[in-house]
Amino acid sequence: MFNKMNRVYSQSQYIYNVATQFFFSNSIDNIYKISKGNINDTYVVNLSDENSRQSQKILQRINTKVFTRPNL
Repeated sequence: MFNKMNRVYSQSQYIYNVATQFFFSNSIDNIYKISKGNINDTYVVNLSDENSRQSQKILQRINTKVFTRPNL
């Protein structure tokens, strides 16, 4: 889990860096992994905007061992 308050890193830092490619870094409150998936890694990204409105988005990593040609 990534939480900008306590800055838990490792793989979480990698996921955070990926999330910043889709969302503004200052809008990311935290990211946590949904552990129920069997194939892909799925994360919930909690966001807040300048007006403190909150939203959630899904970030998913495709398992290229299962989906060897994801561009198709």
